[in-house]
Amino acid sequence: MIKDEKQYDFTKEQAQKFERTIAQLHQDEEKKKNDPDYWQLYHDSLQGILETLRE
Repeated sequence: MIKDEKQYDFTKEQAQKFERTIAQLHQDEEKKKNDPDYWQLYHDSLQGILETLRE
């Protein structure tokens, strides 16, 4: 639970970093093609963390 503005700002910043990382992952077609299982696992884990930060 976020208790103050400082924690809110930090959480927002971290969420933005995860969003950028997910966007970069989507652009990496080579990684997705070469190891689709790893790509999906990595994507799902990043997405799960992002959803937790947004709660």
